[in-house]
Amino acid sequence: MGMFHLVCPASGLGIVTEDVVLVFVAWEGKAFAPIAPPLRGTYDSYGSIEVIRVEETARRVLAGFAELKKKRQLGVSNKTNNLEGDPSVKNVKALVDDVRQGQVDETWVLAMGKNLGFVIVLASIYDAGIGAARSSADGERLAARLATADFGELLKASLGAPELARALVADTKQTRGALVSLALFRSWFDARGSWKPDPIGQQFFADELRRRVKQAKKKLAAWPGIVKAVTAYEAGIEADDEDDEDDDE
Repeated sequence: MGMFHLVCPASGLGIVTEDVVLVFVAWEGKAFAPIAPPLRGTYDSYGSIEVIRVEETARRVLAGFAELKKKRQLGVSNKTNNLEGDPSVKNVKALVDDVRQGQVDETWVLAMGKNLGFVIVLASIYDAGIGAARSSADGERLAARLATADFGELLKASLGAPELARALVADTKQTRGALVSLALFRSWFDARGSWKPDPIGQQFFADELRRRVKQAKKKLAAWPGIVKAVTAYEAGIEADDEDDEDDDE
């Protein structure tokens, strides 16, 4: 399969080569739900991410996956064989690629017996969604409550599949911050979108990307901060289109 684009589930915008967040999800019997704070990187045009930022919270998530593999509770291929000793970008990519292939083939990677997948969201929209939630009265109260909550309450507010989620996170300042942000994003997103993986993708040309921008501005008009992110995305499309025209001359 050649290069293809995804649809951002929070905005409907096309994901082409932008910065993104990747959220691991697991099936809970009725729906998929997040099980860890997101990884950040850049969409690779093949249904996954590259230029992955392996930060402290991400390292803990990857160490959790390594421990599950060691216990034979994570069904990944031999390509994903060195997460415990070296949570490098190369090994993270192998894990993500295994999970993606399972999504495409519907031969899901199992983690503690649950179907494991991931959802990719435009990073600018994810961050703007958090901002939109924080600016509401309900979001302000949620952030204040979670800032002092015990770790179990924070996990319940931000993640699903509690046993699996607990194996992937640790109670650190950085993880708490990432989970509060995820809980805020979910308070805005969950009533409007789905955490179901959609790995197949399609190819969008400039006119279709512009059409999706127009739809997103209309759909998300109630949240000026998110519309601002959509406008910045639109500027990126136009700049790329101009570059393509220059190359053709």
